[in-house]
Amino acid sequence: MGLQGTKRPVSSASIRKPRALSHFGRYPLKITKDQVEYVAHLARLEFSEQEKERFTTQLNDILLYVEKLNEVDTTGVEPETHAIALQNAFRDDIVRESLPHGLSLANAPSESGNCFRVPKILE
Repeated sequence: MGLQGTKRPVSSASIRKPRALSHFGRYPLKITKDQVEYVAHLARLEFSEQEKERFTTQLNDILLYVEKLNEVDTTGVEPETHAIALQNAFRDDIVRESLPHGLSLANAPSESGNCFRVPKILE
């Protein structure tokens, strides 16, 4: 199957709860293959064994990284909504003269009076 998998019907009797977390190698396993299968089942996705292994490894790496980030002391650090500081990107709403009709219609493929003329798209 591809990354998108295939949909399959779900019956409540066939849903398996994930087992307790175990350890893999020297790193604690944050998510097990059974949990990946369980979530895929809930999403009605079907993956090959190789994809399940890869997703388990990738998700585990992500969760371990998040755990590592949680160790950082963020006392007194204000939450950010962007990686860089943003100012209001909008200009002040000041009334000023706009583009003259002749200049704005100069490159129009077709015009009707002071308006653009466009092909009819609705019957």
